[in-house]
Amino acid sequence: MKLTGFFLSLQLWAIVDVSLSLDACSQVPDVPHGHVSDDTNKSEYQEGDVIHFSCDTGFTADLTSKYVCTSQGWLVIRQGTCYFIASCELPPAQEGLITKGLPEHHTNILPDHILTFSCDGRGKYLTGSSVLICGRDGRWNQPFPTCKEIKCNLQLPALRGTTYEPDFKSVFLPGETLQVTCGSTYWIGKTDQTSAKTKCKVDGEWTIRPLCQEVICPNPQDPHLWYWSVWHREQKKIGDTASYNCKSGYENTNGARWATCTREGWTPKPLCQGTQCQQKNIENAYITNNNKQSYSHEEAVSYVCRSTGKQFTMSCHDGAWRGAERCPSDDSCVKETLPNGFFVGPFKNTIFYTCDVGYKLPTNGWWGTAKCLGGQWSELQACIEKTKCGEPPEIPNGKATPLRWDYKEAQILQITCKNGYSPDIDQLTCQDGNCHSNGTSLTTLCRLITPVCSHPPKVENAVVLEAYQREFLSDSTITYHCRDNFTMEGEDTIKCIAGQWEEKNTACIPPMNCGSPPPLVDGDTKQSLKSVYSHNEKVEFSCQNLYTMEGEPYRTCFNGEWRGDMNCLKPCTLNAEAMKTRNIRFRFVDRKKLYSAHNDEVAFLCTRGGPVQTSLMRTICLDGEIHLPTCQ
Repeated sequence: MKLTGFFLSLQLWAIVDVSLSLDACSQVPDVPHGHVSDDTNKSEYQEGDVIHFSCDTGFTADLTSKYVCTSQGWLVIRQGTCYFIASCELPPAQEGLITKGLPEHHTNILPDHILTFSCDGRGKYLTGSSVLICGRDGRWNQPFPTCKEIKCNLQLPALRGTTYEPDFKSVFLPGETLQVTCGSTYWIGKTDQTSAKTKCKVDGEWTIRPLCQEVICPNPQDPHLWYWSVWHREQKKIGDTASYNCKSGYENTNGARWATCTREGWTPKPLCQGTQCQQKNIENAYITNNNKQSYSHEEAVSYVCRSTGKQFTMSCHDGAWRGAERCPSDDSCVKETLPNGFFVGPFKNTIFYTCDVGYKLPTNGWWGTAKCLGGQWSELQACIEKTKCGEPPEIPNGKATPLRWDYKEAQILQITCKNGYSPDIDQLTCQDGNCHSNGTSLTTLCRLITPVCSHPPKVENAVVLEAYQREFLSDSTITYHCRDNFTMEGEDTIKCIAGQWEEKNTACIPPMNCGSPPPLVDGDTKQSLKSVYSHNEKVEFSCQNLYTMEGEPYRTCFNGEWRGDMNCLKPCTLNAEAMKTRNIRFRFVDRKKLYSAHNDEVAFLCTRGGPVQTSLMRTICLDGEIHLPTCQ
């Protein structure tokens, strides 16, 4: 009876102990913005149970909170904090803009979420980025794009020298046309055109820029000019003239002393004509008489072809040679005889040949070709007896080199293999026209002794800068090269190591487009602006009249950014009243214009008295500023 009571008391004590443990862990810890994960959630917890916490929607934690149930209650093992995840704003509703990637029910847009945008019709184009990514700070990486209607704009009223038909519209839709007519001294499309029809394209650009430009004759770049009367940067228009002289050895064409600006440029053309010719060297020919370095007008010189003896004459006319200028290439090599064989041809400067019965070529083929190069037949071989050894046989991954090379009855060939290969035998014996390898196949004579890699992994939009091969030896390297306008990301070279190619994050990234280029102060583009430009696309700028371009006149779209620095340097205006006050005048009487382009040098003389400083009587215009001298 006493023993029964003892066991009853033990059972009661165990019940009390479990009850105390359950009571201690009946209330789970409070984790702000968190809840017990589904895999550790229970209705009751006992000592030793472990729970994990997950963050509520819209919150995250760097560490997962973890607790264990003890007789004293919950004990923290690892404490994390659930914090709010920044969300990005929804894109505004916009007519014609299609947005893809929005979360269901338009809930919060969390970091790293991607949206794509496009326009709903062909008559519209997207301005801005087509792909936006939500950042961890709750901000989009780019502004929201917009859709704009494609249209071609026209400046009204028409500029001087330009008329339009119709003349009342300033906005045209794709497919609509415009007739542009220019004045007598203007051009459009080409300098010889005074009218053109242009059409609005689907990209918002005109097929021809609807603007007439005045015909301007730039200073000629004729290297034979000695004197040209037009000042640097001075512009000459149709009908304007300029006096000029030619260098020694040349004369003014038709004896003209003045050149005239026309739609076709300066006339006469050419401005200068040569009066002498320099000696002309003709391939495969030599001079037989009158051999000297320079020749006068209508003077002749005789040549002879080296191989055929053919004679011909050339003569000097107005500084240029007239007459035949070469010896025929097919006749430049003498057709020889081939002992123990025969030729056929030549055909297009090539002969074909083979050997008679009982003879063979040193190579494996039974016929050969030879080309005429520099008066000699290249790659022409002799016919040898069939019982003699020819050229060494081809050994895959190696080569056979004769220790003696005289086509004797027997020859010894030394075998050499490429790196990574080893020969099964060191030498071959050639006798009676055949090579003996002691039963070893020539195709497997050089045996692979190192691991090899298969062809390297393909990289999209890239090629390998090496000829294709199925296998690469260990320690081999290959280099990738991206297609035009793509940029290499990561390393471009990988190595074969123990039969495996290195794993490197190599990729070819397409270039990014650019928006419209930044404007140029005191200048403008030569073509109508577009809203989108491709990588490497250029835009040419020009300065206003009398302004001087500093730097290259181009800006280039390079991977989403515009490159190219330029400035339009201001001209200087010379005030007649200021010159009078300083008692000065222009040194050259033919100079009457009161303006000078940047870097132009202007010389003055005193109208009375003498200069205050002699060095200042010659001054230069620098970006709109010029310092006038003073006489007293």
